[in-house]
Amino acid sequence: MADEEDSGAPPLPLPHVDDAPMPIGPQQVRAQSDAKAQAAGLEDIAFDSEGVDKVIKRLKDIRQELADAQELAEPLRNIQKKSDPVSSSYADTANDGGAAYLAFLTKEIAELTDLIEQAEEMKAERERHEDDVAAGLEGQA
Repeated sequence: MADEEDSGAPPLPLPHVDDAPMPIGPQQVRAQSDAKAQAAGLEDIAFDSEGVDKVIKRLKDIRQELADAQELAEPLRNIQKKSDPVSSSYADTANDGGAAYLAFLTKEIAELTDLIEQAEEMKAERERHEDDVAAGLEGQA
């Protein structure tokens, strides 16, 4: 204690045990996470076959929304030029922008399609694994 007094710094107060928060366990962490997700309007998805199906369906819905946007955006790259240089320049810029937007949508749709296929493959692999485990357990009985 003499060293603390010699340093010139006041001694640090000890925390009150009654005021200290209790350590939280996995259940409390899960409950807090669920509450935050619910407040944000997010659906809880389990990583079972049904949960993976929900994810796949949502990805397919997003892909369809992008495909619909792609169809609606098709005219954006075919704006007809007029005879004056200003409108001709505008049409060139608009057509370039439309083409870039369509290229973006095409890329996103392809990536979503790949992601959907991967999710479907993972689900099928998991189901095969579960079937193999179940068959192995039946063979042991």
